[in-house]
Amino acid sequence: MKKIDIGDVLRCITDEEPPFNNLKVGDEVAVITINSHNDVLIEFDGHRDWCRIGDLYLNFENLNKTTEGEEVPEDVQFSHMVKALAKSGEAIKAEMTAQNANLLHMVIGISGEAGELLDAVKKAVIYQKPLDIVNVIEELGDLEFYMEGLRQELRITREETLQATIDKLAVRYKGLKYSDTSAQERADKA
Repeated sequence: MKKIDIGDVLRCITDEEPPFNNLKVGDEVAVITINSHNDVLIEFDGHRDWCRIGDLYLNFENLNKTTEGEEVPEDVQFSHMVKALAKSGEAIKAEMTAQNANLLHMVIGISGEAGELLDAVKKAVIYQKPLDIVNVIEELGDLEFYMEGLRQELRITREETLQATIDKLAVRYKGLKYSDTSAQERADKA
């Protein structure tokens, strides 16, 4: 059998100890997620259950058309590809730690507040509305809040981040002089 991956469709080839009571030879199950212990969450007829990966190799055949290195057929629908390749919410939830949840909270907050700041500037620049400085100050403050929360979670200081930027830009722009060439060449990345 080909390697089992998330999104695979497997066909039952034996009726010995099926994971679902009504599963018969020829029935197909979908692989929803695989945890770090190689337990596989499969779905059949709207129901889900965990199975040992070894049991799946013994009792199922993999119907996926491709193996590593093969080209994906042109008739594969994008929606199927997304379903097969996107990490499931179950897997993300199973692996989520409190620290990772907080990190995600902080970066989502940064992204959301940056979007709100962008919208305020867009209204002024594109729609020729007066720039709402009170809103800009509020959004900048919200950004600072989430950035500080992120720094605290990562145990880095604002001073460290500012110094890293100063060091980077001092290399990129010799003599602290801006030029398009320096911006494009990005000497700090070499």
